Amino acid sequence: DETDDSAVIQNIVKVLYPSSIVRHETGGGYELNFDARSTYIINSEILLPPFCRLNGNNCLLRGNNKLNDCFVSAQWSGNSLIKSADALIGSKPYQSWSSIERFQFTKFNKNVHIYGWTQQCYLEGLESYDSIQHIVSREHYFLTVERCTSSWTGVGSGLPNYDFGVYSGMLTLNNLQASSCDIAFRIYQG
Repeated sequence: DETDDSAVIQNIVKVLYPSSIVRHETGGGYELNFDARSTYIINSEILLPPFCRLNGNNCLLRGNNKLNDCFVSAQWSGNSLIKSADALIGSKPYQSWSSIERFQFTKFNKNVHIYGWTQQCYLEGLESYDSIQHIVSREHYFLTVERCTSSWTGVGSGLPNYDFGVYSGMLTLNNLQASSCDIAFRIYQG
């Protein structure tokens, strides 16, 4: 099935994580679980609001021939989600208690493009094959990234598979792998 699943997933995310959500409710365990046996076609970026928790159960997400990002951080502005991944440094759209776990990605520009993920945020068990960049994160504090792999990602782009930096702190990296790529890691601080 080649149906674009972007809009359906985006609508589910908006229902599960509305602008009125508070940390206490998130601690109660709202989590969007994907079907492990499925391949999801993602032709448009999925904006992730604060407190978003996604479990891919190792499903495959396939992008639009490296033209689009997959998961991108966002903030609520009234009833609309506004992309925060390209926000000006220092604007602090912090997202606490968020996680993206156990997904396989292919054919994206950036698999995960987040900004301001802080306090109990996790990226875990993410696999990339044949994308431009695997994980790009800016202004993170208390972010944990572990058990992630990428292969044949970034070939010919001159861009790192993992790109962390700018006013970052308390970044925990554990068991990250990159193979067959131009640049594996770039970690810097502003």
